[in-house]
Amino acid sequence: MKNPTLYSFLYLILLVGITSCDKSKLDKYIPRVEIEEVIVREKSVMVKAKVNNPENHKITSYGLRWRTDNFFIQKIDFYEDFTSGIFTYEINYALESGEEYKVSAVLFRPEQEIISKEKVFTPRGSLPPEIEKVSRFSGAPGDTIHVEGRGFPKISVQGDYSFYQFTRTKLKIGDNRARIIYVSENKISAIIPYYINGNNIMEMLLETPGHETILGNFEYITLNGK
Repeated sequence: MKNPTLYSFLYLILLVGITSCDKSKLDKYIPRVEIEEVIVREKSVMVKAKVNNPENHKITSYGLRWRTDNFFIQKIDFYEDFTSGIFTYEINYALESGEEYKVSAVLFRPEQEIISKEKVFTPRGSLPPEIEKVSRFSGAPGDTIHVEGRGFPKISVQGDYSFYQFTRTKLKIGDNRARIIYVSENKISAIIPYYINGNNIMEMLLETPGHETILGNFEYITLNGK
């Protein structure tokens, strides 16, 4: 007499084997990306990533993500035609010397995101930001200051972010910290605080990862105009 339990068990083994085989065949055609090399230089970090795409699937964009353990995440994305091979990027700005970072590469396909394993690096330093324009050097409580340039953190954050770890950016008037409301790689915006300790004219300082940049003297205008 045939044993139905045994036949069911054998069928299950066969089905799992076929499914695993099909998945294995399918997986090898999916594009892959990995961090091939990270070169730490005196004022920058060079990252080299490799994309393996045997079937030349469409890749809509690709890039890098680098972060610290306390949620400070920066990124760069590229949108030009690319299917496989090596791509490199040199991180020049907004790196804290001596702090541990983790970098990964990412591919974007229609309805799919492929991320590599992370690699750890510790930068020696980075270039200071290049300031192109400061919107004001005087103002009253609640006024907004815009600082434009390049070399700010490669993020895009907007809103009431009072937690320093999300932006690693400060704008200070004397010892008074303005409230950051916007950060991108080209622009930083902050609101002048309502209460200022110190004189009416004080030094304005921008803090970005690894650097402090003096923007100039700022005249604080109180609500009564003095």
